[in-house]
Amino acid sequence: EGTKIILLAPLDPEAAVDMPALVADLQRQGFVRMRVNGVLLEVEEVEARWSTAGETQVDKIEVVVDRLVIREGVDSRLADSVETALQICGAEAIASLQTPDSGEWKDISFLTSFRNPRTGFEVPELSPRHFSFNSPKGACRTCHGLGSEQFCDPDLVVPDRSKRLSEGAIRLSKKGGKDASWQREQVEGLVEHFGVSVDIPFHELPEEFQSALFYGTGGMNISVRVQSRGRIFSKEVAFRGICRDVERLYDETGSDALRGQMGRFMATRSCQTCHGRRLRKEFLAVKLENRGKGSGLGIDQFCALPIEEGAEWMEELKIPDDREGAVRPIAKEICRRLRFLREVGLGYLALDRGASTLSGGEFQRIRLATQLGAGLSGVLYVLDEPSIGLHPEDN
Repeated sequence: EGTKIILLAPLDPEAAVDMPALVADLQRQGFVRMRVNGVLLEVEEVEARWSTAGETQVDKIEVVVDRLVIREGVDSRLADSVETALQICGAEAIASLQTPDSGEWKDISFLTSFRNPRTGFEVPELSPRHFSFNSPKGACRTCHGLGSEQFCDPDLVVPDRSKRLSEGAIRLSKKGGKDASWQREQVEGLVEHFGVSVDIPFHELPEEFQSALFYGTGGMNISVRVQSRGRIFSKEVAFRGICRDVERLYDETGSDALRGQMGRFMATRSCQTCHGRRLRKEFLAVKLENRGKGSGLGIDQFCALPIEEGAEWMEELKIPDDREGAVRPIAKEICRRLRFLREVGLGYLALDRGASTLSGGEFQRIRLATQLGAGLSGVLYVLDEPSIGLHPEDN
C-alpha cells in the first residue's frame, strides 16, 4: 500500500517517424503524457522537442495510460487501465513502480503473449501444428522437417589428402571456361597469401589454410592474379571458400546440369540446427511432466522411447488441475493405443522408428493394432499368417 504506479502502453518506435501526427492522435484519445527514451513528458512538450529542437532518435516510446497510488478500492480503476493499455499495445502493459521506502522507479512488464521482455524472443500460442514436422509452423526452418541437410563435404573436394596441390589434389568444378579459370586463379591467390608449398601432401598443409580453402577467409581480401585479353593484373577479392561456393550454386542454380555437377561434392548429414529432431527449437523446449520419472520430456524425447516405456510413462502423466478435462481424454486414448501395440508384441519398437525400417510382420501387426484401436464392432478380421515375423518366443 502506498506504492506509486505509472501504467504505460509501449508503442512501435517506427510510429515516431511522424511525431506530430502521433501526438495529435493520442490527444484525440485523451492521453496527456508520454515517456520517450525513458523521460516523462507532456504530449505538447514531445511535439515541441521533435518539431523545433531537431531530436529524431527514438528508441522507446510509451503512452502514460494512468498514474495511481495503491490503496483500498483502487482495484477497479487499475483493471480498467490495464485493459486500456492492452488495447493500445495489443500484447504488453508496463507498470513503473515506486515503493514508499524507495526513491527509485522500477519497470515491470506484463505480457499476454509468450515473449521474453529482455530478448524479444516470442513463441506463438501453441497448437498441434507446432509439434508436427509436416507443418510449416513446426518444421525446422533449416531442414524443413526432414531431419537432414545437404552440405559440401571437404572429403569430396579433396578425396585423396596424400596428393599434392600440384598433382591436382583439389577436384575443381567442371563448369569450364571462365568460371573454372577464375576458380583456379583464386586458389592460386590463396596459396600465395598463406605462403604454402604446392609440392607437399595436402594433409601436411596448415589447418588455417585448409579451413580458408573450404570455408573462406572470413571477409579478408586476398590478391588474385587475373589474366584478361592478354593482360595480367592483380585484383583484391574476398575468398568465399570452395564449399561455400558449391553450396550456393547447388541451392540457387536453375540449371539441372550445373546442379548435377555441384552434386558431386554434396553429402547428407544430420541437420545442424535441430540435430535430426525435425522441429523448431522453441517447440522442442515444451515439456510434459511425469509424476514419478524426474524431469519432463519433449515430444522428441518421448517419441524416442520404446512403446513399452512410452505406455508406462503416459500412465503417470502429470496433468494440471485446470487442464484435466481437456487433456485426460487425449492421454487416455494415447495409452489405449500404446497398449494395443504392446499386446501385439511390438513393445520393443521406438515410436520414432521409420516405416521403411519395419519388417513385413511388424508392419502387419501395426495395421492390426490400428484397426483394433479404432474400436469397431461387428467386424470380422481374417489374418493371413498372423505369426509372420514374430520372434519364436511370441508364437
